[in-house]
This record gives sequence, structure tokens and C-alpha cells, in this order.
Amino acid sequence: SSLSDANNEMGASGFKGHPQCQFCRIRFYGDGELYAHMQQSHFTCHICQRINPNKFIYYKDYPELERHFIDSHYYCEEACCLEKKFIVFQTEVEFKRHMAQEHGSNMTKAQRREA
Repeated sequence: SSLSDANNEMGASGFKGHPQCQFCRIRFYGDGELYAHMQQSHFTCHICQRINPNKFIYYKDYPELERHFIDSHYYCEEACCLEKKFIVFQTEVEFKRHMAQEHGSNMTKAQRREA
């Protein structure tokens, strides 16, 4: 049996090869090992995960996740919150409440009223 025969048999059996991390290009024995790697080495958005619990979207690193927060959610860009990381909100109401409670002293009276 030649190598091409073996490849054809693998293809016919439905085996698509060992799963690979899309970021690291490391291959894992199975989906369980890949999942563990993704959970340990990469990031998910806790807001999106709450909205779609069965959909797993990963970000390579925190800066990539942070770009997602800025583009898709209400992200607090105050220096003390940037240091803490993950200070992001699903709704504008939650964000404004956070701003008033945590950063109210930095806000004008008009901004506090609006929050």
C-alpha cells in the first residue's frame, strides 16, 4: 500500500487530521486537548459568551480581545480600569452607571445627571 492509498483511506474514513490552534499553529491529539489549550492560552469575551453560551469565539491575546471590547461593547478607558482589564459592559446603561459610581468625581454635573 502506498502513501497515497493511506491518505485516501484516511480521507474516506472522515479523519481530517489532528485539530490545530488557529493562533499558535500547534496540533493537538483531539478536540478536548485543543479546547483546554484555547481556554488556558487565549481569551474569550465574557459578554458574548453570556449572550451565546454555545458559541466559542477566541482571541489570540488580550490586545485583540480589547479591540473587540472597543468595537462591540462599552469599554471603560479610564486609566485605573485599563490597568484592571476586562472592565467592559453590555449596555450603555450599565456603562453610564459604572462611570457615575467609579469615576463620578471626574464628571461634570451634567454628565452625572445623564448617567
